[in-house]
Amino acid sequence: MDILKAVVLGLIQGLTEFLPISSSGHLLVAQELLNFEVEHGLLFAVAVHFATLLSITVVFWRELLALVVGWRENWLYILALGVSAIPAGIVGIVLKDYIEEVFAGNVLVAGIGFLVSAVFLFIAHFTRKGNREINLQGAILMGIAQAIAILPGVSRSGSTISTGLMAKIHPEHVVKFAFLMSIIPIGGATLLETLDAIKNPVNQHELTLVAIGFITAFLSGIIACRLMINFVIRNKLLPFALYCLAIGTLTIVIALK
Repeated sequence: MDILKAVVLGLIQGLTEFLPISSSGHLLVAQELLNFEVEHGLLFAVAVHFATLLSITVVFWRELLALVVGWRENWLYILALGVSAIPAGIVGIVLKDYIEEVFAGNVLVAGIGFLVSAVFLFIAHFTRKGNREINLQGAILMGIAQAIAILPGVSRSGSTISTGLMAKIHPEHVVKFAFLMSIIPIGGATLLETLDAIKNPVNQHELTLVAIGFITAFLSGIIACRLMINFVIRNKLLPFALYCLAIGTLTIVIALK
């Protein structure tokens, strides 16, 4: 992997992790269809996942600090965050090997996943916005959507935000909760990948490329996260729905050739 590929893959991870167009789907398409192979993929995955995790903490540091300092007053919100991680945790633990065996590298599945993301976004766009607060029921629904997003092509942010909007939760509350709730599964995935990655030695050149991917994903992640907040508040999800519909259709056509 050269510097250009490290930058491109870092950008893909940083931008598409938070924009509702699926980071897993874009990374798979880039690697499989554009021949963007990642020789040290596991270490690179650790780096870019950790970078996006840091992006969230930078954008929402005030909210995270308030939750920690005022945990007694915010215990119900913290509980909702914990509850939202349960579906993805169950799917990840129980079906991890099956998902990797069946869906890893499957471009056709990624194409279908893009179309699923498009459906989520289309419905959310045309759903009349509500004013509800985050509650346990909404957290569970968004958690189920996050579990579905384990499949390649299904956007984590797109599915969770769309589900929250369909549950009539206020857009500002939805986008904030959607990003905060992603900290747990992203952190968990990063930890598991780290445990596997430390078993394999790397040289200075490899570390340099990983560092480039990390910095690119971190900076682009901050930008994408802030953009997505504005898009949701201003109800600008339709362009993303159309994009997912287009790239999903194109990916399926290419995969079936």
